[in-house]
Amino acid sequence: RLLLPDDWPDGVYPLRRDYKEWDKNAVRDRGV
Repeated sequence: RLLLPDDWPDGVYPLRRDYKEWDKNAVRDRGV
């Protein structure tokens, strides 16, 4: 599954190109 920050709104899935915007702040061990 997608790696989303804890405060990411439910049901919202960012486009791959948007990952750069938040991935640096995302927790990387929340599953796949």
